[in-house]
Amino acid sequence: MQKLRAFTLIELMLTIIIIAVLTTGFALTFQRSTLKATFDDQVTQITGIIENARGYALSNLLVNDSEPAEYYYLYIMTSKITLSAVDADGASETLETITFEDGFSMSAAARIYYFPPDGTVCFSTTCSDTTTTKRVTFRDTDRTYQTRFAITKYGGYPEITEI
Repeated sequence: MQKLRAFTLIELMLTIIIIAVLTTGFALTFQRSTLKATFDDQVTQITGIIENARGYALSNLLVNDSEPAEYYYLYIMTSKITLSAVDADGASETLETITFEDGFSMSAAARIYYFPPDGTVCFSTTCSDTTTTKRVTFRDTDRTYQTRFAITKYGGYPEITEI
């Protein structure tokens, strides 16, 4: 009599368990890398709008295509950042807005003012605030990824630190 070769139930169960563990590990790694890529994209956009604010102040672009801006300001909120220009009459025009994707937020609200023609940075419209640095933290809901932005009066460039 010829003996048929087959897998036992235990061998089949072990194979299925190994495949399930490998699939779960791959799915978690993929999910984390997707979250990190989205986070990094948002950090790049935040850095860009901060640098644009200084660039606008240095070039002193016209507001409403008619008159130079008195100052530019970033309004950093927990869910978005807005870059606006204000003319001599106090009229404000929004130039750029970044809305954070779901699951991401800024730690605190802040206003940062950039004055033409040399891009002077202040933390109030009169530059009377003695604070030299504003720090805000961008993070995901679970705080897996966090980046701190520090903007100083001296230069206005964002210093970025991953926490």
